[in-house]
Amino acid sequence: MVEGFNPVRYSVIEDKNPREIVMLVGDGCKWRKCRFCDYHLDSSLDIEANYKINKEALEQVTGLYNELEVINSGSFVDLDEKTISLIKKICLEKNIKTIHFECHYMHKDDVKEFKKKFENIGVECIIKLGLETFDYNLRENILIKGIEEKNPKEIAKYFDEINLLQGITGQTAESMINDIETGLKYFKRICVNIMIENGMPVFGTCAGLIVLAKNIEGEQAHIGTMDITVRRNAYGKQIDSFSEEVVIPEVSDKPFPLVFIRAPWIDSVGDNVKILCKLNGHIVAARENNMLVTSFHPELTKNLDFHKYFINMIKQKKSR
Repeated sequence: MVEGFNPVRYSVIEDKNPREIVMLVGDGCKWRKCRFCDYHLDSSLDIEANYKINKEALEQVTGLYNELEVINSGSFVDLDEKTISLIKKICLEKNIKTIHFECHYMHKDDVKEFKKKFENIGVECIIKLGLETFDYNLRENILIKGIEEKNPKEIAKYFDEINLLQGITGQTAESMINDIETGLKYFKRICVNIMIENGMPVFGTCAGLIVLAKNIEGEQAHIGTMDITVRRNAYGKQIDSFSEEVVIPEVSDKPFPLVFIRAPWIDSVGDNVKILCKLNGHIVAARENNMLVTSFHPELTKNLDFHKYFINMIKQKKSR
């Protein structure tokens, strides 16, 4: 365990899917190869010390919503039997009807028997997999998740829920939406973790702008991390596509070609959003901290100024 690391180990989710959450300590994830993850550092081989921490967290459970989520920075197999027994005891005492655990794919064959431990005492046991994405190349060659199965239907035979990681370099708006739609098709519930909130620079063009927006006129938000309100297809249909050159001082002192294809525009922005470009009174480019969006398609032109601007955002992030 990292010295000085003292996280909040009990919390309550009151809004969507209300539940209590405990963050417990086990002997550590057995995979430990995911490139983006250091959660396994919250672990220890000292079973008694782990149990003491876990007992303090579990004793705070009230049964408020009859639902409990157990997080332990790995898989349920990493928790000691004494802790598992205490969790079962808490479920009975606090009238917990549903409990959630997390698990790596390498332990898929242990899921069925583990769930029986809780089902035998009348508690529904739901197991979540940190899948991150259905894009096999990104998941296995970049993120190194260790999930060899490609078919979501097969994965769903073992796991009830999945975590998705979005805002990763290499993802597109289309691929992120596909991940969400596929997850909802095959699993009981999906949990979307946004890499953006960890400071990862993200560039959303056209549909990507819509995906990042907190507010979309006439529809529900998707990722919803950028404080902007947008209007889909504001510039009309495919036949209404057009291009125009303008100077965007923040990006370059030379004219930049703007290519609009069934483009949205931004109707309003929050206090922390910087407007980079307006066209005929409509906002078509903006930035909020690590998020950059445009209504137009810089990637469809030979001008690289916007790409250079975004690369500088990445460099600034790395230098901090």
